[in-house]
Amino acid sequence: MKGGGTDEKQWFRNLTSVGGNICARLILGRKFIDWTEGFNTYTKSALDKINLDSIKVRGFIFSAGIKYKAVKSGLKTAEFPIYFKVRKKGASKFNADILFEAFFNIIKIKTGL
Repeated sequence: MKGGGTDEKQWFRNLTSVGGNICARLILGRKFIDWTEGFNTYTKSALDKINLDSIKVRGFIFSAGIKYKAVKSGLKTAEFPIYFKVRKKGASKFNADILFEAFFNIIKIKTGL
C-alpha cells in the first residue's frame, strides 16, 4: 500500500505476501489491499456484530477472516499503511505448510465452512 513497506530482504517472504494478497483479493473481494496485515483495531460493538465465534479459521489467516466478516456485516472499514520492521529476535514460523494452509483457509472464509 502506498506509504507502507518493509525492510524485509527475503524475496520468498515478499513474494508470498504479494501473491497471498492477490489471491485473497480475487477470492474474498477487492475491499482491502492487504488482507493479512495483522495490525487491526475494532470497537466492541463491531466485534459483537462480527461474532468472533463464527470465524472458523485460526492462526496466520485469522485477521482476514475478521476483515471479511466486517465487510459482510456492513461495518465501516479503513486501511492505513504501516511499515513492517524485520524482527531482531526469534525466528518466523512461516513456511510452505502455512502458505498452503492459508490458501485453503481463504476458501473456507469465503464459503463459511
